[in-house]
Amino acid sequence: MKWVKRLSDPILLVLLLLPSVLVTGCSKEERASAELNAIEEAYAETELGRDERLAEFTLRYEALAEKYAGTGAALEAESWLLRGTSLDEEDDATAELAAIEEAYAESDLERSEKEAEFMPQYEALAEEYWGTNAALEAKLWVMSRTTRGLDDEEEASMVGEYTDAIFERYARSPHAEQLGQLASSFTEEQRDQYFGELRETSPHASVRAAVIYGQAWYKKAFMRYGQVEDTPETREEIEADLELLVEEYADVPRGTSTYGVMADALLNAYTDEELGIGQPAPEIVGVTADGEEIRLSDFLGKVTVIDFWGDW
Repeated sequence: MKWVKRLSDPILLVLLLLPSVLVTGCSKEERASAELNAIEEAYAETELGRDERLAEFTLRYEALAEKYAGTGAALEAESWLLRGTSLDEEDDATAELAAIEEAYAESDLERSEKEAEFMPQYEALAEEYWGTNAALEAKLWVMSRTTRGLDDEEEASMVGEYTDAIFERYARSPHAEQLGQLASSFTEEQRDQYFGELRETSPHASVRAAVIYGQAWYKKAFMRYGQVEDTPETREEIEADLELLVEEYADVPRGTSTYGVMADALLNAYTDEELGIGQPAPEIVGVTADGEEIRLSDFLGKVTVIDFWGDW
């Protein structure tokens, strides 16, 4: 009876119950991990088509994330739900895309012949690995070449069809950031529609920053050519979006830079007069192939050639 009476001591009760609590917590992690491994193994071995596979395994990952909320496995499941692909798939797709791009670069065919030859390869990769970043890159490659040479109405229609298909799979994916870099491919209505939706609903700061910057960059760049109406309201919209990027997305990376740096550059762009012939060249800062900072002012007093180029 003495040990029964001792159980009334609150401290002793806690000490006795603590091991069982710890064991229960550990077993939950272990069960979650085991179930996650089983799902991943089944996913790797399934012979289902792309759409059927995505539908079935989305339900399984959602169930695991809900059942084992708070565990490491649940976090991994939630991460999969955002990507919709496994890390192995991402790696395989990236490797295959790199191989296609290398072969494309080394081909001696004329551009039209080369594009015709490689089009099926890009289309096949997009189909097989739909949901990965590489598949989206391949899809956008196909889209940019399929719409070439069409009149404005036909091009807008085809771009809309491609983008609708992309949105069905990538609207909540971090890979949707790539769409923000294609502002000039869309009509004004399409930019407002697609960029507006991503801006409001994407859970990823990189995607939101990409579409905000893409919209502001397009308006600012094409006002100079009369393709965007130059009004006080438009200028205010551009400035507000760029300031938003500087304030809330300053550290979000974009290539080797950040959206904050790029937005600040647009906000404080040099005027045509400042860049006129005979004016001192503004400072240019870059990074060498060895990772060392380089400045235009380092070459003061020397004959210097600056080569501006693009690839589109």
